Amino acid sequence: YFHFTFPPHDTILRLLDKNRFCHWAESAGWPVPRSWYINSVAELNEALKSIPYPAIVKPQLKNEAFRASWIQKAFRAESPEELAGAYTIISAHEPEVVVQEWIEGGDDRIAFVLGCWDRHSKPLGLFYGRKLRQWPLGTGNTAIAEPAPEAWAKAMAPLTEKIGSQCGFQGLNSIEFKVEAGTDRFLITEPTVCRSDYQSEVA
Repeated sequence: YFHFTFPPHDTILRLLDKNRFCHWAESAGWPVPRSWYINSVAELNEALKSIPYPAIVKPQLKNEAFRASWIQKAFRAESPEELAGAYTIISAHEPEVVVQEWIEGGDDRIAFVLGCWDRHSKPLGLFYGRKLRQWPLGTGNTAIAEPAPEAWAKAMAPLTEKIGSQCGFQGLNSIEFKVEAGTDRFLITEPTVCRSDYQSEVA
């Protein structure tokens, strides 16, 4: 009764894996936070010397063990000691993590684009929104959201078109941004591929 449209398999994997997506975004010149890709305690100890604080750490790819653990999806670290502690918690389930610079601004500076793309990667419909509150605060899932201000939507539109086309989006996908306080830079925090999102209902 239905035909579900998905991007090519390798595209899905590149979008799901934060390491692969960040490298892809960097090579394409898209705005992403500075990132460090950690696969072991030794790599973490080496990276601790160059990571600025605060920082955020999350799994590169949430495996089944991580999802089953019900620990929070990301941790904010204010120091090398806190980052090492967060890595200990995450690596018990998933040793491969990405550490990123913390982008200043509250939950209400997180923007997103929800969309449905056809098999030629042309958008059939887009919704520009922003979060008002996450849970847990700062690093969690959407609790309250609303349509984005018009200026934010205009800023996200050309970049969304470029990413959707170059990534080969098909079907349901979304992109999340953090609007940096003080500069109003839109930085890509992550894509969501082939599924709806917690904030989809507001659209």
